[in-house]
Amino acid sequence: MTKLRPISEIVTKSIEDERGEFQSSSTDIHAYASEAGQCARSIAMRMADIPVTDPPGDTAVWSMHVGSMIHDRIQRAIMADYPEAALEVPYRIGDITGRADATYEPDGKLVVCEIKSMAPYAFEKAVLGTKYNKAEGPSPEHAMQLGIGAVALKAAGRHLIYANKAPKANQPAMHEWRDKGSGERMVAAEIKRLGAIVNDVESGILPEREYGGDIIEEPQQTAWPCSYCRRRAACVKFGPGRIELGGATS
Repeated sequence: MTKLRPISEIVTKSIEDERGEFQSSSTDIHAYASEAGQCARSIAMRMADIPVTDPPGDTAVWSMHVGSMIHDRIQRAIMADYPEAALEVPYRIGDITGRADATYEPDGKLVVCEIKSMAPYAFEKAVLGTKYNKAEGPSPEHAMQLGIGAVALKAAGRHLIYANKAPKANQPAMHEWRDKGSGERMVAAEIKRLGAIVNDVESGILPEREYGGDIIEEPQQTAWPCSYCRRRAACVKFGPGRIELGGATS
């Protein structure tokens, strides 16, 4: 009798085959708005087509898949309630491309919407607060991504939705923030930073491991964001500092 492979292996391969790593329709070197706030080296390695050395494991793949299903369900609900809504709206601003999860126009004014599915702990930290700290609100990365889309699409309003992947009893499944624009300096600075990373890669250079204004010294010993990086081993091999790629990507 033929032995069936472990179902986790089968499911993970199936999801990864369908999903893959996102590829933009633009062929030039550019950043994604969804990379806002991420490690500069990680963004640059993706731009430079450095092969993936650390693919996500079964747990991460499944979590992303569950998040995608939640994401799609919220999008369908928005479409049902807002007849003028559009989904996956593409935009470009300078060297950055993106797709707004949804846009709609209440009172004739454009609103850009981003949807983020969250692990329970991350949702609690942002929305509910923990035993030790008050709710932190949206992450800077998510706020910057939404802000970039709003600037690119000249939107009057912004709508950020957090969805809890596994809410506990008496906890909300979702939370939302609506505003007319905030953190403009932060968004403008991030647009400039992403543009500088593009310029580095076009010049055949990988930038330093800059994240949140600091330099990551030991990626092998850094849980966040390094443990989620798909090119962590490659980054370690390249070493610290700014790295010359011999102009191969220019």
